[in-house]
Amino acid sequence: MHPLEPLPPSIIDEIETTDGPIDPTAAAAIESTAGFNYRQATGMLIFTIQIGCFDISEAVTKLCHHNERPASIHYIGVKHVFRYLCQTIDQGLIYW
Repeated sequence: MHPLEPLPPSIIDEIETTDGPIDPTAAAAIESTAGFNYRQATGMLIFTIQIGCFDISEAVTKLCHHNERPASIHYIGVKHVFRYLCQTIDQGLIYW
């Protein structure tokens, strides 16, 4: 499996500054295109932070700021965090 490339700074800035559509029909279209519910996905990521995956907390916090009106760039960010979790599943906290 290839290492996950970090998001470029331009996309990170776009995630922070972009607001999603006000129209509910447009928001539903973005959600159906992405294939998942944004709030449910960010809720899963928050739970993941609580059970010990602290390294994603900053990214998830920034994504949760847009739970009210996510744009398509925010869906891309959520998918990126899930890809990171899948690729680092064998890494974790080591207690000794």
